Amino acid sequence: MMGNVINPARLLWDVMAGDFELVRITGGDDELSKAFMEMGDDYMSSEPPELRGRFLRSVVDLQVEEDRWLFLLRSDGEFIGFVHMKVDRTDRPGWGWMMEFYIRPEHRMRGHGRRLYERSEEILRDRGIRDIWLTSNPEAVPFWKAVGYIETGEKADFNDYQVMVKSV
Repeated sequence: MMGNVINPARLLWDVMAGDFELVRITGGDDELSKAFMEMGDDYMSSEPPELRGRFLRSVVDLQVEEDRWLFLLRSDGEFIGFVHMKVDRTDRPGWGWMMEFYIRPEHRMRGHGRRLYERSEEILRDRGIRDIWLTSNPEAVPFWKAVGYIETGEKADFNDYQVMVKSV
């Protein structure tokens, strides 16, 4: 890792094109929660508004759990994406689970998603995780394959998306 500065809620690292900041939401910060809710609204735009709000609020509320992380990605002073991940204790005990991953459409295809993913994987590896799983909508499968995931042939019961796995 290059140029790390760590404080309780923020991780900063230098990446080829400039500074990116991962900002962890741990609860109690209305500004960060609002930024997540706004991006989450776009992320879940195909869902009814009341479901979106309830789900996104639950994601923020669950950040009190051990080994669960919600990070916003800030680039050039703007929040452009997020990742929500945890150490799975139920479906695949001991695996990392990328539950939500989002880069705003206007920031895609610029390496932001890959950088966010690489840092997220590093956080999980630092916790001793050796395998990660996720579910992917069809449009995102090429991205996940590009960062090393393979399709399992399974569909998730909870969203009917493709289950993908990677050993790290």
